[in-house]
Amino acid sequence: MRFHEDKVRDEIIKKPPVSEGDTREVKIVDKGEEGDGIAKIGESNFTVIIPDTALDEKVKIEIIGVKPTFAFGEKIES
Repeated sequence: MRFHEDKVRDEIIKKPPVSEGDTREVKIVDKGEEGDGIAKIGESNFTVIIPDTALDEKVKIEIIGVKPTFAFGEKIES
């Protein structure tokens, strides 16, 4: 049974903490190479890339795309 428990735990850890269509209030904590804002979500500091944002800006976003290690968001309010 140990193998099964480890496999389930690993799958839970790897699942992104957001889904397409989710809305969140985030703070832009960094800027990407192309100038997009970067926010971190959850205990795992999951990366969300949000264009047209400024460093330290607090914005409401909608998740528009999710990859295993990061997501794309769109600003819906600032």
